Amino acid sequence: MAVTADMVKKSLILEYVVGTDDEGKDVIGSQRFSKIKTTATDDALNAVAQAISPVLKNPVLYTKKQEDSVLA
Repeated sequence: MAVTADMVKKSLILEYVVGTDDEGKDVIGSQRFSKIKTTATDDALNAVAQAISPVLKNPVLYTKKQEDSVLA
């Protein structure tokens, strides 16, 4: 029997530098948006990230997508 993955949740994560530690390494902060439709495309997620980034205190380094699935 073949296993299928059914997506149950999609999140958009924006990561940015919030400062540096005692050794001079970047400290990364993130903002997660979890109420994303599972049908949202990568282009739509990127457009949302571009719209949100100007209102954040720090510039966005990475835009990430997380998908959670249930295997059946």
